[in-house]
Amino acid sequence: MVDMINSSVVGSPLIGFKTQLLKERKFPPAFTAIQMAKNFDLALDTGKALDIPMPLTALTRQLYGSMKATGKGELDYFGLASLMEEMAGITLILFSSRPAIPFPV
Repeated sequence: MVDMINSSVVGSPLIGFKTQLLKERKFPPAFTAIQMAKNFDLALDTGKALDIPMPLTALTRQLYGSMKATGKGELDYFGLASLMEEMAGITLILFSSRPAIPFPV
């Protein structure tokens, strides 16, 4: 799926850079979830000051807060994928030469 996204119109240099790490489920921090949460706080504070509703930004901030609360705060912000898998009850089986395969628990 990561390859499909990367080769589509929504692909970007960032996705290209993170593709292999996503496949390997490795999230070494380039920019941590804690740092991302702080940036979302700044955006939400600005929205509040200007009376601009930002519901999707607030929801995303909550997800990064969940990463912090579950001990994933020091992971790269792309580690959000692992939180979403956990919330969905999905465990991934990794094969050395293949991408991860979702397996519901």
